[in-house]
Amino acid sequence: MNAPNGLVPVALLAFFPLVLGAFLAWHPRRAVLVSLFAGWLFLPTTDGVYDVPVLHTKAMFVPAIVLVASVALDGGRWLRFRPRLVDLPMALVCLIPAASSFANDFGAYDAGSALFETSMSWGAPYLLGRVYFSEARALLDLAMAGVAAAVAYVPFCLWEIRMSPQLHGIVYGYQPTAFVQAIRFGGYRPSVFLIHGLMLGLFMSCSTLIAFWIWRTGARRELWGVPMGWICTVLAATTLLCKSTGAIVLLVIGLAALEIAHWLRSAVPLLILLALPPAYCAGRMAGWSGRPLVSASQELVNVERASSLEFRIVNEDQLISKALQHPWLGWGRWGGSRVYDESGKDISVTDGLWILLLGSTGIVGLVSFGVALAVPALLLVRLNRGGRWGDPRIAPAAAMAVVVALGTIDDLFNAVPSPMFPAIAGGLLGLYLALREARRRQAVSRPLQLSPLVGSRRRAPRWVPIHGR
Repeated sequence: MNAPNGLVPVALLAFFPLVLGAFLAWHPRRAVLVSLFAGWLFLPTTDGVYDVPVLHTKAMFVPAIVLVASVALDGGRWLRFRPRLVDLPMALVCLIPAASSFANDFGAYDAGSALFETSMSWGAPYLLGRVYFSEARALLDLAMAGVAAAVAYVPFCLWEIRMSPQLHGIVYGYQPTAFVQAIRFGGYRPSVFLIHGLMLGLFMSCSTLIAFWIWRTGARRELWGVPMGWICTVLAATTLLCKSTGAIVLLVIGLAALEIAHWLRSAVPLLILLALPPAYCAGRMAGWSGRPLVSASQELVNVERASSLEFRIVNEDQLISKALQHPWLGWGRWGGSRVYDESGKDISVTDGLWILLLGSTGIVGLVSFGVALAVPALLLVRLNRGGRWGDPRIAPAAAMAVVVALGTIDDLFNAVPSPMFPAIAGGLLGLYLALREARRRQAVSRPLQLSPLVGSRRRAPRWVPIHGR
């Protein structure tokens, strides 16, 4: 089981009619949700293993197909879409790789290829979020879809926890990662159909956080007739069994941030989460060693995890030094940011997404990426000045803002991007713009408030203006 079998092209080709059928059978928003999660969680991981023409990674393939189907079958919605100035950071995320190609004299073809790849991986899911999840009801649907997808993944996770990560190999003929990376704490870390156990651990942690906060605030009381409390218990237990230490730590941090924000009626915990990634990146580029993190990992977890973190930091030191030789637009995509010995052998190991971005697209690309994911959450803070983080009417948006912050923190140490983070960011930004427009249309003496939310399956939150308090 070390080479792709015939089911790989069959599954990829079958995704086209399945997405089209979803749009023909269901409401477009539901079709987008089902297509995104089903494709991301169950299609084969093709990255660097199976040559898919044009769309050569799963992070490109799934959003691109959903976007094309959406434009073809729900074009009226796209004709009503109007880009705004706050969309500029994500536009820069897509454009900067092309600018980096030109800056390094790779030519127009490489620049176009870089633009297309980034646009499909990041721009497409972001646009889907902007267009389909820009209201409170839609954000609740997105949150519950993530929870439902995680619940559907639980049996596969449990099987691999017991039997070892083999499902991708059994179904598609090959494993996308080395088996040794699946051994953790005397057992196995599952990966199912994702590229790595780290990605699965983060997905389960984020879904658990969303489920918990929705249950904790009463925004939704059940899923498929099962009480949300039981859903949270199952997801939390599975997340712990996935043995992804970093993802579990992020889950605890995220839950603590939400609880503290709720009790203090303050956005400070969320702002701290959003500030951690830029502070780390700036500190590392300025010469901070990062060794205190290694010591903390050794004391709080174990020597093995501390050694892994130290290995990443040592490699980061070399890569930062090389990246800062081309600081603004980076070295481009073709290995210029790597570190080589005298014989030309690559001696660098890149784990964190941030150092990949710094090396390939420079400070401009790294900053654009960070701003694109942070701005929607910051705008949510601006809207929620009363600090009603525990209010069921805002709970789904608050939980997903924390999820995006946690995903950005994870990007400091792991390069396992998911289309769900830009989709959430697009939805949060769309919600902010919709509310801002509603406020403009009403008189100054008529403040906008949240409408009541009933935590049932049939009723969903709305945002409406009322006459006074």
